[in-house]
Amino acid sequence: MIQAIAFDLDDTLFPEEDFVYSGYLAVSEAVNKDFGLHIYGDLVALFRAGKHAQAFELALRGHLESVPESYLRSLVQVYRGHEPELHLFPEVATVLRELRMQYRLGLISDGYETVQERKLHALDIRHNFEVIVFSDQWGSKFWKPHARPFLECARMFDLDPVSMVYVGDNPAKDFVTARKMGMVTVRVRRPGTLHYLMQPGSGFAPDHDISSLDELIPLLCAMGRGLTTFTG
Repeated sequence: MIQAIAFDLDDTLFPEEDFVYSGYLAVSEAVNKDFGLHIYGDLVALFRAGKHAQAFELALRGHLESVPESYLRSLVQVYRGHEPELHLFPEVATVLRELRMQYRLGLISDGYETVQERKLHALDIRHNFEVIVFSDQWGSKFWKPHARPFLECARMFDLDPVSMVYVGDNPAKDFVTARKMGMVTVRVRRPGTLHYLMQPGSGFAPDHDISSLDELIPLLCAMGRGLTTFTG
């Protein structure tokens, strides 16, 4: 019987691009203060072209003859350190409230720990989760698909992984380890999100695909995982 459900954060509970655009706005304001340039539109265009990692340098090179590496590093710190304005996907608050009536809920998330903490604070959803695991607490080499964050979540719940469901969005890292441990894995595949078009490699596919968290409740009921009824 399923006793706990753990969730990924970015593009599972809120649109990851919201954080990106919020960070770009902070960076653009810093650049405007330093150089009188407006690069927000350039940054968004570069992100949509798949050039997120190079966005700051490419945007500035469109306006400046040279861009010191030290300045680019300072912009990265602005991006990571800004206080983001974020919003949950429309159905998430209701679904989490319904699920926590009958399940213990957790969060397993990659990314720099201080950044993920700011996201969680901005979304105001910490109260939903009994267990929160940021894999970066052990360093980036322990980010998913490493087993440690999944094992730590199960340990904190004091549950066997086979009693858990893991819900994520990225087939490159979210499901392969959780499935090997016996968790039921569910991919939220929302149109327009960063990994929507990604096809899982061999062994990396989830047990189930849904297009929004609204579908998680009936899926659990259909699987007979110990659910009774929900109030809606």
